[in-house]
Amino acid sequence: MKAKLTIELNELVLKRATLYSKNVGMSLSDLIESYLKSIIEEDNVTTKHMNDDLKKMFGIAKVPVSLNHKEVNRKRFY
Repeated sequence: MKAKLTIELNELVLKRATLYSKNVGMSLSDLIESYLKSIIEEDNVTTKHMNDDLKKMFGIAKVPVSLNHKEVNRKRFY
């Protein structure tokens, strides 16, 4: 079920986010929802079985929400 939300953003941030969402082929709502999901999922991932060095690296890499893994696999060079 979808729910509506009203937020206030800096005008420049809103313009740039709108442009970005168009460039990646997503609505601004979908982009924001995807980002919020990534935050929630990151917080829910357990690291208790990782050693300290691995914990330090956990979450360093950020994957763009627009990443198409099928397209990336086609472009790999071996």
